[in-house]
Amino acid sequence: MSAKTDGVKTQFNFKTSQGSLVNVYIYSYDEAEIKQALETIANVTTEINAVETLYNAQGVLKQALGATPVEQSARKSTPDSGSKTCKHGEMTFRTGQSAKGPWKAYMCPSPKGTPDQCEPQFIR
Repeated sequence: MSAKTDGVKTQFNFKTSQGSLVNVYIYSYDEAEIKQALETIANVTTEINAVETLYNAQGVLKQALGATPVEQSARKSTPDSGSKTCKHGEMTFRTGQSAKGPWKAYMCPSPKGTPDQCEPQFIR
């Protein structure tokens, strides 16, 4: 994001505790405007830190678990018997046709090829 810097009288640049760079431009020497800018900086910094903390926590979990978010829309409806879960979350009910005939199963929500993907739970 860029800002118009023509006519800037005072500029504050600082990094948040999480490392984001924040630039504040003040276009006058008005004491009230400077005070308002400093109060805004304090409020925005708190919000930025909260968002960064959440984002960093998600990244750490993703890296530690090798996780990939599962699309909610990819789930299909489950039969009347209810739903099943595995260590990766709610399993998806699927049906199909093979050389041996029709089949029904609950599938692990982790992406195909995930090393620790759970085995399908077939319904007989």
